[in-house]
Amino acid sequence: MIALFGIVLGAGLILLVVSPILGYATAVAGAGPVTGGILAYIITADRLTELGLNHLVVIPALVLGMQSLIGMPLANILLRKYAVKLRDGGQLQPAAASDSNTSSARDGSDRVSAVGARTALATNLKVRTTIVTAKKFQLLPERFQEPTIILMLLLASGSLATWLGSLTGVNYGIWALAIGIIGHVLGVFPPKIMQQANAFGLAMATVIVVVLASMSAVTWNDMMQAFWPVLLILGVGGIGIIAGGWIASKLFKWDPLKGIPVALTALFGFPGDYILCQEISRSVGRDGEEQKAIFDELITPMLVGGFTTVTTASIVVASILVQTI
Repeated sequence: MIALFGIVLGAGLILLVVSPILGYATAVAGAGPVTGGILAYIITADRLTELGLNHLVVIPALVLGMQSLIGMPLANILLRKYAVKLRDGGQLQPAAASDSNTSSARDGSDRVSAVGARTALATNLKVRTTIVTAKKFQLLPERFQEPTIILMLLLASGSLATWLGSLTGVNYGIWALAIGIIGHVLGVFPPKIMQQANAFGLAMATVIVVVLASMSAVTWNDMMQAFWPVLLILGVGGIGIIAGGWIASKLFKWDPLKGIPVALTALFGFPGDYILCQEISRSVGRDGEEQKAIFDELITPMLVGGFTTVTTASIVVASILVQTI
């Protein structure tokens, strides 16, 4: 919810501030990519090209390329302050003490009977087997999870999303997202479907080709003229995301030093969020126990925030905004 507050307020502030200065179409061109990543860019660029606004395509492209330069340093500063606050405030002490107690108990555990150890091991293996079995449940039988069949499923899903988009007027990106989530929940799509289809590298290369093709009509003058508008869009959008993260942190009784970086994941996403948590835990933690405690505290909300903004909400926001041009 904190991440959602951030991108909604960020996009809203861009429309409110940038529209009177640069025009509504320019504001929308930048608002979508600010709230997410490459999918939001593709949706925005497709719509701009369709409307004949080719000179504006460079704006979402520059936003996409520059947004992490703003988001990651800000998130790094705030998360580092939060980690130091946890460390110096003694909030990591219980974890360390618990680990010490565990270590002491481990020193005295040599006298545990072999029967008890075997029983614990068998129970643990049984629980793990049950969990793994549950995770592997698929409506699509494992014998059918071949690259050609998976590619056929992806093709059918993409075609269905495109058809539904043309039929309903709702952007195909939203339909593709919905079909993907439903298919995964029902077990139609196996985990890491692109890797299983041996198509992940090809898909990434295709995305790059699509991005480059969308900028084929962009000139050097267009790039230079878009530079200052992009800085304004990033500045206003960044302020909106920070404000949204701060407000939501207060509402949900989170420390803003933790909540604002979660909202800022809209500007960089994965793997930037993971790298930040890793580097901060290593530099702030004074030993292995503190480093692990800090990393565990930071990683989950940051990854969830990145998924919420870049992977999910940005597609919805961009799809809605481009229809208003």
